[in-house]
Amino acid sequence: MDFIRSLADAALELVFPSGIKCICCGEPIPKGNTYSLCKHCFDSLRFIKNGCEKCGKPIPEEMHERLCSSCMDGAGRLNFDRAVCCMEYDDLVHRMIYAFKYGKKTFMGKYLAGIIMDKLEYEQMDFEIIVPVPLSKKRLRARGFNQAKIMADELSRFCKKPCKDILERTRDTDFLSGLSRYERKKELKGVFTLNEYSHNIISNRNILVVDDILTTGSTSSEIAITLKEGGAEGVYVICLATGRNIY
Repeated sequence: MDFIRSLADAALELVFPSGIKCICCGEPIPKGNTYSLCKHCFDSLRFIKNGCEKCGKPIPEEMHERLCSSCMDGAGRLNFDRAVCCMEYDDLVHRMIYAFKYGKKTFMGKYLAGIIMDKLEYEQMDFEIIVPVPLSKKRLRARGFNQAKIMADELSRFCKKPCKDILERTRDTDFLSGLSRYERKKELKGVFTLNEYSHNIISNRNILVVDDILTTGSTSSEIAITLKEGGAEGVYVICLATGRNIY
C-alpha cells in the first residue's frame, strides 16, 4: 500500500509540481512557501488564535471569554468534547475550499492538512485515532472523492496516527446550507452509523473528527453521539474554517 501511494505521489508531483503556484490565487511562488500560498494570500487569511473552547468559533480578543455566547448559554448544545477551527470563513477561504472540493484539485489536501497539523500542535490536542466525516454514497460517486478523507489521510501521515474510515451515512440528506441550527439537527438525526469493524478500534479511545467547514457544529455533534455510543472515550473535532458568531 505504501509503495502504491508513493507511486501515486510521484505521478501527482509531475502533474502538479509542489510549491510553484499559490493554491489560492494561482500566482507563481518560490518553492517551499508555507502551505504553498503566496505572501498576499497567506497574510490575508484570518487564522483563529482566540477560539471558543467548545465549538472553536472565533471570539473577539476584547471579550476575554473562554466560551462563545452560544456555548455559554447552552443554546446550541454540542455533544463533542471540543472543536478547533483553523481560519475564519471568508471569500478567500471559500475559493480555496471550493477549488479543492469541486475543482478536483485533490493535491491541495496535503497543504490543507499542513494547516490543520500546525493548529493541532498549537492547541496541544490529545487524540489517538483520526476519523473523517463521511460523504453519502451518492455524493461520493458524483464528486469522486471525499475531501475530508483526503485531509485525514494526509494528517495521518504528518502526525503518525492511524486514520480509520469507519463512519457511514445511513441516508442522503438535503444540503444543509441555509438551514437553521434546529433544522440541521433534525435533518442529521440518526444519519451516521459505525461499520462492523469499528468497535474494537475506537473503544476507550480519543477520536479526532476531520472536516472542512464547521457551521453550527450539528454534523460533528451527531457524529460524536455515534462514536460515543460505539465506545469512544472522547470526541474532538478539527475543521479548516468556521464562521464568526454574531454578538
